[in-house]
Amino acid sequence: MRPWLSTLLGACLATVVVSSAGPAHAADRPAALVGSWQCRDALLGWDMHLAADGRCELGYHLDGARVRSEGRWAVEHGRLVLRVDGERSDYRFRWGASRNILVLQGADLDNAALEFVRVRSTERAPDKPARASASSGELVGNWLHRSADGARELAYTFREDHTYVRARQADGVRVLEEGLWDLQGERLTLLPLEGPVELYRVRFEQQRMRLTRNTAHGHHVSFTFHRTGVEVAAAVLPH
Repeated sequence: MRPWLSTLLGACLATVVVSSAGPAHAADRPAALVGSWQCRDALLGWDMHLAADGRCELGYHLDGARVRSEGRWAVEHGRLVLRVDGERSDYRFRWGASRNILVLQGADLDNAALEFVRVRSTERAPDKPARASASSGELVGNWLHRSADGARELAYTFREDHTYVRARQADGVRVLEEGLWDLQGERLTLLPLEGPVELYRVRFEQQRMRLTRNTAHGHHVSFTFHRTGVEVAAAVLPH
């Protein structure tokens, strides 16, 4: 074999060896999954934090005690893979009414489907607006509805980070509820931390807001709110 041909073949073989032994592609970690999630099933008490660098932290109830574990996460072949305490769990996942609702199936869940609500995000996901749009800008703030006799009140605080707090007061009893909101045109979607998704039609006129909702019996219920400077106090969701 001629010397130059031997040298060329050697270089080609070296290139093949180096290429095949090179680093593997980084695991897929979609930014939309990054953040903290709370399971809607209060009995399970399951929460998880998925960091952008692949770290994950899980919390759950076990024999009456609160347990926390750390590990790694990634999306592989379209599944959410959690590697915690030396064990691997593969979950099928999909979005619920919005990308603030994550539904997991598979692994140790059998055929059950668990819904998780986004609680907060330390690294902003691209699906969450960096700032309020013109329509949602009208919604952000504090709103109050008071019955004609003054016996009942319904108040909202809608924040720019798409979290909300709602206060219901009747007969001297005040109940706080929290969750996430999304506004598309006149359609307002509320995703409570507990309870089903709520859909409203919203209209704005000067400093007033009208929310209309269909009841289970097909009737329309409307409430008119006035903008106020009083924020509804939060109990769970961080600012």
